[in-house]
Amino acid sequence: MLFIGCTQPIKKSNGVYFESAHKVQRSDKGIVVSAHPLATKAGVDILSKNGNAVDAAVAAAFTLAVVEPSMSGIGGRAQILIYTPKTGYHGIDATTAAPSDYDYDNAPKKRYGYPSIGIPGVVKGLTKALTEFGTQSRQNVMYPAIQLADKGHALILG
Repeated sequence: MLFIGCTQPIKKSNGVYFESAHKVQRSDKGIVVSAHPLATKAGVDILSKNGNAVDAAVAAAFTLAVVEPSMSGIGGRAQILIYTPKTGYHGIDATTAAPSDYDYDNAPKKRYGYPSIGIPGVVKGLTKALTEFGTQSRQNVMYPAIQLADKGHALILG
């Protein structure tokens, strides 16, 4: 199998373009595609450790939150669709939500600003997918993202 990550040139702040150093990852376990080569690598690495597609997707998503926070951060939402041959289709709605004691009738009616912001659901959705359909521990799946956050990496302007 051929794994393809980001192959587009990435624009540096001074206007010079450079190619991704990690364009392609190879594995016979499956396919991972993401918006950033380091996230693709995180998913491929999980597959190489006998993780399944959900494990790889969650690893890639958390890695994207570190390497591409302006586009794929943990402060957002997700809609996750999963299919298993044994149990069929499953959906996880990890969109933003209002607090449980939200008083809609008395809340400020704003389209913008703090009153319009819901609780991000992406972390809950990803961890739910991992718990219900993954095979790897949260520690193993989040390890690539934690390492990149701890050691640092170059950010892409977004």
